[in-house]
Amino acid sequence: MTRKATQAGFSLLEAVIALGVASYALVAAYGAFSGGAANLRKSNDRIAMMLVAEEQLATLILSDLPEGVLTGATPDGYEWRRSIIPYTQDATQAGPLPLPINDEYALFDIEITVTKDGGAPVTLRTLKGRSLNDPR
Repeated sequence: MTRKATQAGFSLLEAVIALGVASYALVAAYGAFSGGAANLRKSNDRIAMMLVAEEQLATLILSDLPEGVLTGATPDGYEWRRSIIPYTQDATQAGPLPLPINDEYALFDIEITVTKDGGAPVTLRTLKGRSLNDPR
């Protein structure tokens, strides 16, 4: 019996190398997709925290701005902290006060911070004025 000089097909070494290249590509693709999914989850959490902070700020639109710190949590596990203090301009801030402050009008510094599971917080901060003669 005689053997043909050329054989069709791959050798074992070629098959192992091809399998290694394919597995490397699959691992890289898996890493890209799992990283994207984690970033999407973080982004959704940040959006939800911003909505919680905006909701807390919206509750103050018609309120009489109770001074102090108030904390709470949503059923989804987002923890919020609301701080309302009289506004004062310290020496590090440049420029005039945003509004005239006198015996009839007060300006308050409002800060709302939202966190979830000890992660990076989202903070909203604004100023709101209130008439001191308002009967509310």
